[in-house]
Amino acid sequence: MSKVINNIEEIGNQVIDELIIPIINGSKKTIIDDNKIIQLFLNIKTAYMENKISQFLNFLEFENEHKILSFITNLTKKEKVFFVETINKTIDMDDSLQIFILCQLTKSFKKNGKLNYWEKSLYYNINQISEDDFFNFYKVLENLEKPFNYKKSYGLEKTLHKDELILSIKKLENIGIISTARGAMGSNDIVNLEHNVTSFRFKLYTYSNDIYEMIKSYNSKLW
Repeated sequence: MSKVINNIEEIGNQVIDELIIPIINGSKKTIIDDNKIIQLFLNIKTAYMENKISQFLNFLEFENEHKILSFITNLTKKEKVFFVETINKTIDMDDSLQIFILCQLTKSFKKNGKLNYWEKSLYYNINQISEDDFFNFYKVLENLEKPFNYKKSYGLEKTLHKDELILSIKKLENIGIISTARGAMGSNDIVNLEHNVTSFRFKLYTYSNDIYEMIKSYNSKLW
């Protein structure tokens, strides 16, 4: 990965020194070289793009560059189309966790030859779920007893009752990863009723656990 250029800080400093500071100094009469400024921004966009692709390749967890090249050159036509599409999506991602999840989906596609229903939904809608949303989802599930119960509902515990948590859960519901329970329910329908829960109810799918494990794996790599 040493050949992958990651010079965002250097180019960023150049933009600040040669464009931002002169503007702050109020030098409206200063003639700015348009071509030079355009090149600066092209350079910084390229650096950000390369940085994101570098993150993606690192998350594939190959031992060295030769194994990465071998992986890419041995892709089937179908796999190559998916890989290129994923690289394009990676460039548009805002968060490192989104890139990590795209990498896990790439591994699943390579292993199984396709994505399942939930993986497809996550893949094509991942730009709607921010890193904060994923971490909020993880926070809620981390507080639940394991293994998860997929047949009954959970209540959001009052100690976690924050509007942003509910918004994040609803975002995941919108792409079919989780379900918010609707309608009146008796106490027998709620797994964690003894934890003093709120009126907000949700149900998990088996793939909810897969995402939980992805985020858990990502967290372990940060520390």
